[in-house]
Amino acid sequence: MFNNLKIFIYYFFILGFVIVILFIYTSQKNIIKIQSLEKNYNIILNNLISEIPFLSSDTIDIIEVKYDVELFKKRQIKRKFEELLNLK
Repeated sequence: MFNNLKIFIYYFFILGFVIVILFIYTSQKNIIKIQSLEKNYNIILNNLISEIPFLSSDTIDIIEVKYDVELFKKRQIKRKFEELLNLK
């Protein structure tokens, strides 16, 4: 009997806690507070973004690209093991 009462009280407190949290979270006062914080955050973020200086790119022609594929194809190395495998 005591265990059943204890389990009932635990469930009652847990259910009550969840209901109170849901009422507080969905209250109109809390919704207005969250929306005003989001608006203020957006305004502050836009101000910070507008103050960031724009840096021009100075990386033109720093990396030299070489097209060595054709040279590699022309310089194929003759392999001796291929000749050894073909011998019978």
